[in-house]
Amino acid sequence: DSSVGSNGHSRRNEYSLTQREHDILALLAEGRSNREIAQGLYLSEKTVKAHLAAIFRKLGVTNRTQAAMMAVQMGVGPVPGALLID
Repeated sequence: DSSVGSNGHSRRNEYSLTQREHDILALLAEGRSNREIAQGLYLSEKTVKAHLAAIFRKLGVTNRTQAAMMAVQMGVGPVPGALLID
């Protein structure tokens, strides 16, 4: 299914992202650092970096900015222009 559901599951599946990778991508798209992602998901920074490498490979991107742009296109993460509120 090439359509995007309200939760982005069909696009996540299109790229074969795991639920954990999807969660990390969403936090990356919010502008979170590796440390913030690790703390938020109770992971080590090394584990987050490994997940990010897999995400970049699956999405065909080479950096965080490209991954964040893909996340927005997939319906993951913040709406462009939205304010980040902690």
